[in-house]
Amino acid sequence: MNYSALPKKRDIEIEVMSRLRIAIIEDSINIRKRLVELVEEMDDMEVVGVASTEIEAINICQQTSPDAIILDMQLEVGNGLGVMRAMQYNAAKPKPTIIVLTNFPSPSLQRAAISLGADTFLDKSLEFHKLPGLLSSAADNLPSRH
Repeated sequence: MNYSALPKKRDIEIEVMSRLRIAIIEDSINIRKRLVELVEEMDDMEVVGVASTEIEAINICQQTSPDAIILDMQLEVGNGLGVMRAMQYNAAKPKPTIIVLTNFPSPSLQRAAISLGADTFLDKSLEFHKLPGLLSSAADNLPSRH
């Protein structure tokens, strides 16, 4: 075999696509399971942590530095606002994409979430279907994909 005809290592350009690393913060077991399935069905995405309480969520976010967070407002103990407040996402650079998914979509809660760093605020019962598109947009905007 003529090995000199093979491309040299320096001549091969390898493109490594980053995976969107997602933390799922949700107190409902059934919804949490559905969110994990949704992420696993999508290309170039992975779940890096799952939490059902504010303290668990803060620990996961500190330990994994996710690219995106799907965040419920009402948790088993604590709430999504407390997570964003503790993590100071409104001032973070870089900041993960934060998608709030809640059963309590009041305008005052939405304003509070946005002021603390949420990018999107969705009504869980009416807008769940928007999640795949929002996650795909977040994946497309990863710095390594530009």
